[in-house]
Formats: sequence, structure tokens, C-alpha cells
Amino acid sequence: MTDQPDGSHPRGQYPVSAGRAFWLVKHAVDQAPSRVRRRLLLARIHIHAFWQRARIDVQIAPTATIGKDVRIALTPRTRNVLHVGPHSTLADRVLINLNGGSILFADWVDLRRDSVLTVAGTLRMDGLNVLQPGVGIHCDESVTLKRMASIGERTTIIDCVHYYSAPDEFFGDNVRTGPIVIGYNAWVGAQVTIGRHVSVGDFSVVAANALLLKDVPSGHLASGVPAEVVRPVRLPWKDS
Repeated sequence: MTDQPDGSHPRGQYPVSAGRAFWLVKHAVDQAPSRVRRRLLLARIHIHAFWQRARIDVQIAPTATIGKDVRIALTPRTRNVLHVGPHSTLADRVLINLNGGSILFADWVDLRRDSVLTVAGTLRMDGLNVLQPGVGIHCDESVTLKRMASIGERTTIIDCVHYYSAPDEFFGDNVRTGPIVIGYNAWVGAQVTIGRHVSVGDFSVVAANALLLKDVPSGHLASGVPAEVVRPVRLPWKDS
């Protein structure tokens, strides 16, 4: 699943026809505002980092698409990393809060509108990932999406919990974390909540509205509150 020599989508972004040149030109024209927004976003990030006395290693590929009102916020005096790979998208009103964390997007990551990322650990997406509108990810330790793993609308992924320790201590200062991994070509439905110490196997499905607090084996469907493994997913290349 690699980029084509002409930079088109690995699944085929443009129709194969005599009009291919028209679609390539149209794409270039459509990308012009995004190129301007990319330069402005990079400038705002560096100014904001200077103001917050924070450091950031920021790399946004020239072919990345930047939507309107994308915001990057840095916690003062932190060291951060933001890498957005080729042909990836930060859509309208995406909010990224970096609290001393690292965000590493490979190629063709599609982060759609109104999504919110709060990262103090390492958030990694291996490429060709689609995150539908309104996704929220809170990463204090590690959240990984393997290649082609995708997330449905308004899903929440959070790799930490808070707990009580004493009557006069704020629970929000007490944090336990655990890594989350969404496997290769796995599909997480809409309005799912995924907690810490969870691994979703390759080619697995998490049904909409589920509360997932334990692992899902590769090639299985999980559903419910709390979610349970229901049955194997039909995988034609295995069934045959």
C-alpha cells in the first residue's frame, strides 16, 4: 500500500480515464488554500512555542492538507514532537493539545473535522488511517493505530484513569496509564469508548456504542457495555 509514482492515493484517488490530467489539475487547484494554511500554521506553532517557552520538532509534509481553524496548543516549558506525513489531512477545527508528547502520523492519515487530540505520551498512526469527525484521543502513555486501522464518529480513546488516594488530594493528580493498540485494518465503530491496557487485534471490529475495556483477538467482533467478544469476523481469504 504505497504511494503511486504520480503521488495519487494507493487505493486510487483519481479515475483512470482520458480525463486523468483534468483531475490532477483540479486537485492541485483545490490544494492551493491548504498550502497557504500550512505555512500559516507552521508560523503560528513556532510563535506559540516561543511564547510558551516550549520546544517542538514540527514537520508537516508539503502534500498534507490543512483545513480551516486547525489549532495546536503547547503546554509551557515542554518538549514536543508533531510529524504529519505525506498526503495526510488535518481537517477543519481539529484541536491538538501537546503536553510534552509526540504525535507521529505516517502517510495518508485522515483526521477529520472537530477531532481533539490531547497528548503527553506517544500517539502513532502507521498510515492510511481514517478518523471520522469528533474523535477524541487522550494519550498519556501510548496509543498506536496500525496501518489501515480506522475509527468511527465521536469515539473516545483514553489510555489513563484517575483514582482517589486521600480525602484532601485532588483525584485529577493521580493517574494510572496503560498502552492501547488498534490492529492492522481493524475497524472501531461510532461512539465507542476504549480504555487503557486494551489491544484490538488485526482485522477485528468493535461495534458502535461499545465500552471496550479488554482485548479483542484478531479477526473477531466485540460488542456491548462492557464489550464482549461475540463471534469471529468473516474473512473471505481465511474462509476459503
